[in-house]
Amino acid sequence: MKNMHKFWIVFSIIILFAAGTVTGVLLEKYLFEKKQKKGILYTPTLEKMAEDLSLTEIQTSKIRDIFQKNDIRFKAFAQQIRKKLATIRAQLKEEVKAVLDEEQGKKFDSMIEEHVAKMKKEHEKRRKDHKKTSKEKGEIK
Repeated sequence: MKNMHKFWIVFSIIILFAAGTVTGVLLEKYLFEKKQKKGILYTPTLEKMAEDLSLTEIQTSKIRDIFQKNDIRFKAFAQQIRKKLATIRAQLKEEVKAVLDEEQGKKFDSMIEEHVAKMKKEHEKRRKDHKKTSKEKGEIK
């Protein structure tokens, strides 16, 4: 009977994790991409700005520097977020494993590895699709 409770706890956590992942993917696909297309999250390319605003070479150069500085800031911020998320995920995994017996722990590790591999594959696919779309729009040269 005790093992059945453990099973339902682990099963519930896995379902919750999967539901969160699916929700995140759907939100990104249907909510965030639409906002970007509407211009809410969109920043025009430097070339587009230079053309539309009739920027001088000096202005273009200064704005390029601003973009580069902010790119560094964005990357540093994203790295901080990834580290924090990794810490939280590790804590979650250890808390779940503390409830499981040795056999269940091994199966749980296997399930996590399969899920991570699947997510990496999906991420690469989205990345390739994004690059393809960006090239078609002329954003990437």
